[in-house]
Amino acid sequence: MTVRQRSCTLNIRLTVDEKLALEAAARQHKISAGALVRLAVFSRELPDTRTVGIDPGALSAYRQLQPLQSNLNQLARHLNLAAQRGDLYRVVTRSEVGAVAKMTTAAYLLLRKLRREMIGADVEDEQ
Repeated sequence: MTVRQRSCTLNIRLTVDEKLALEAAARQHKISAGALVRLAVFSRELPDTRTVGIDPGALSAYRQLQPLQSNLNQLARHLNLAAQRGDLYRVVTRSEVGAVAKMTTAAYLLLRKLRREMIGADVEDEQ
């Protein structure tokens, strides 16, 4: 077994009460305060603060819809490129192009609505 040599330090600010509580917890477990902090930080998965307070069902639905939006965006991009080259209607009919445009718009609006309901922000709010 190899022993890891720790050479880096981290200074943190605590209140007097926090420091006393940390030292008491370390004594209770018969380890150093540093070891207690390392265990607390590295031995468990920390919560994703970006999703705290968001309904898990809504978050799951949003994550499931993201690939759909990506696929529709790629399809729309390829159709736009074909239209720029002038060979769009040799590949698909005008009604198919209209249907794809409607689906893309509907998916985009649905994702924006879901996001707004989940976190109170639109896609543009992050940019």
